[in-house]
Amino acid sequence: GLLEYFAGQLLPTTTIKAGSKVIAIRMKRADFASWVERDFPAYKMVTAAFARQMYPTMANQCAISAYSKKELFVNYIISRYSKEIKEAGICRIPAKREDMALLFGASVRTVYRIQEELREEGLISIDKKKITVNAEQLGKLEELQFSEE
Repeated sequence: GLLEYFAGQLLPTTTIKAGSKVIAIRMKRADFASWVERDFPAYKMVTAAFARQMYPTMANQCAISAYSKKELFVNYIISRYSKEIKEAGICRIPAKREDMALLFGASVRTVYRIQEELREEGLISIDKKKITVNAEQLGKLEELQFSEE
């Protein structure tokens, strides 16, 4: 819940599974907000712990902001749906444009613009307002995929 709290979001982004025995604290959002807003040493402790948790992820993704939103869009489709596309020959992407916009740090308008560019290039199709990708399109998308080196 720390990410959601600090980002001012209500919906969770992840579910954490512990790989070993852990001690967890659970409290209402309002109680947490009141606590960290009143107690600066507690706020520093919580943000430092949060930073230590996020640092490895961000260090691995440090170059993400250097990539265009189109490259992020393409990589998202490949990383999330290539297995299904390869197995079934086609996949209807269930993600909403609003969710993709949040994921890429883009506006919904930008997501629609990128979607239209990819459709015009024959790299995706639109069926009943949903993005679909077939095996041939996946191959072309993979040629565009940015490397994570």
